[in-house]
Amino acid sequence: MKGNLDSYEKQRIRALLDENWSHNSIARELGRSQSTISDFAKREGYSPLPERTPTVANRARRDFAKAERRELLNQAFETASEMLERGGLSPRELKELMTAVGITIDKARLEEGAPNSVHEARSGTPHPGVFNLEEEFGRLDKLQEMYDAEAEE
Repeated sequence: MKGNLDSYEKQRIRALLDENWSHNSIARELGRSQSTISDFAKREGYSPLPERTPTVANRARRDFAKAERRELLNQAFETASEMLERGGLSPRELKELMTAVGITIDKARLEEGAPNSVHEARSGTPHPGVFNLEEEFGRLDKLQEMYDAEAEE
């Protein structure tokens, strides 16, 4: 049944194309294949709309996803800010929060296309100019334990 469109179908396809329906949507509506609709549209001089092309559609999806990720990053920054303002974080909680903030900053830089040049050493002997987070937070944990012990006495 491919190709042989009756006059009603041709009229309906023209009307739907004029309403900017996609070829796939028209095909589903009329119970025809997408290629039948596309072939008819091409013969009738209907050119595909730019927003229907895969390149443009993919770019739009990427831009939308990027905007969604930026909004999520902004929410993460707001949550971290609220946690810091509220206070009462243990050194371990502060460490985890600041690690999350650091990761969020890196992700934000990547979303903006900026190079990511943040380096850190996680373990081992410190190198000159490198801040070792594990050692520093271990030191802060010990200080907190000492502070808590003094407060209990």
